[in-house]
Amino acid sequence: MRRLVLLALAAGTAFAGNAFAATSPISGSFEVRANVPGSCVLVSDTAIDFGDYDPVDANATTADTANGNIVLRCTKNTAYRVELNEGLHKDTGSTCTAPARRMSNGTEFISYAIMGSNNAAWGCEPLISDRGFTAASSNTDITLVTYGAASAGQDVGVGVYTDTVTYTVTF
Repeated sequence: MRRLVLLALAAGTAFAGNAFAATSPISGSFEVRANVPGSCVLVSDTAIDFGDYDPVDANATTADTANGNIVLRCTKNTAYRVELNEGLHKDTGSTCTAPARRMSNGTEFISYAIMGSNNAAWGCEPLISDRGFTAASSNTDITLVTYGAASAGQDVGVGVYTDTVTYTVTF
């Protein structure tokens, strides 16, 4: 019996020793974190619509000009660039750095250019003619104007001329 009491006392002391090892209060800490990745969304885009191209009078010696735009919203401090391809009806010799874009009515073409705010051709070559930016705010739309110019004096016939230019936003 004595042995049983000693074992019980030893077991009780072991449990009591563990229960009273720390003082009150006990404190610790843990980390709280979030990752904000760079991102962009397309808000809208508008076509470059030259309206009536008049090769006989108004546009015989003056280019026909029109603007469109691409509107984005990007996370603050996100670096992004916008590239424009050469269009569906590019002319022979057209390149990403010097796009020779054309609208077509199916048999004839009207040549035109797209420039950015610096009046340089806006193309698809990343190191030369893309447009690179950094977003200043996550809560503000970014409007990129596409300045179009159809060259003066083109000998074209009646019809509706169109082209499709694809843009790519990389961030």
